[in-house]
Amino acid sequence: MNEVNPQNQDARISPEGTSLPGDERHLLASSNIKMIRKYVPVLTKSKASCASRRLRFVYLICGCLLFAISLVLMVAGTIRVNQCNRDEEVAWSERFIEENVDQFIATNNFALEKPTKQSSDRVTTAADGYSRLAVDGNSETCSQTDEEISPSWWVDLQAIRPIEAVIIKGPNAGLQNISISIQKTEPSFADVNSKSGALCYRQSEISKSIITSCGQNTDGRYVVIRKEINENNAQALVLCEVLVTQRV
Repeated sequence: MNEVNPQNQDARISPEGTSLPGDERHLLASSNIKMIRKYVPVLTKSKASCASRRLRFVYLICGCLLFAISLVLMVAGTIRVNQCNRDEEVAWSERFIEENVDQFIATNNFALEKPTKQSSDRVTTAADGYSRLAVDGNSETCSQTDEEISPSWWVDLQAIRPIEAVIIKGPNAGLQNISISIQKTEPSFADVNSKSGALCYRQSEISKSIITSCGQNTDGRYVVIRKEINENNAQALVLCEVLVTQRV
C-alpha cells in the first residue's frame, strides 16, 4: 500500500476542504506553504458589561420589593384570619352563654351566692345595683357601680381554688375594656390602678358575654373584674351574672 505524504495531503486541501487544481497544488508546493486547520475558541469580552451589572442590580431590587410585598400580604392575611376567628369566637361565646347560662349557674359554679364587693353601689328607685346581684343565680338582675374611673367588682370564693374558667353575662349594652384577675389575698379599692394578682383575661371590644379559661396553674380565692378606662371617661361597671368553675 502506498503511503500518503502528509505535506502533500495538506497541500491538496483548500481552506474550504475541497480539492485544488493541479496548478494551484504546484504553486502551493513551490511556495513551501503549509496549511494547518486549527479551531481555537476565542473569548471576547462583552461590550455591555456595565449594562449587564445595572440589569442585575435592577433584578435584585425587584426581587427584594416582591419579597417585601409578599411578606406584608402574608402578615396582613394572618391578622385578618385571626380577626375573623376572634369575631367568630366572640359570637359563639355569646350564643353559648345565652343558651346555657341557667344550666351553668347551678353546675360547678363556685361563685353562686358567695360574698361580693364592688367599688360603689348604684341604687335607684327603678332597680338596685348591689354587688350580690351578680352571683344571685338570676341572670336578669345585674350589679352596677356608679360612673367612676376604673370601677371594680370581686367575689370571695372563701377558699383558694384551682380556677378553670370565668363566665360573665353582661347587660344588653355589652361589656367593654374588661379585665379579669385572680388573687389569693383580699383586693383593695384604695388604688384604682391596682394590677395585683394573676391576669386571666383582658378584652377591649364590645361583647354581651365573656367566657375565658384561666390556664392550668391559676389558683386563687378572689376573682376581680375591672373596667379599665382612662381618667377622662368615667363609666359604670354592670355585671348580670358571674360564674366561676374550678378544675376537677
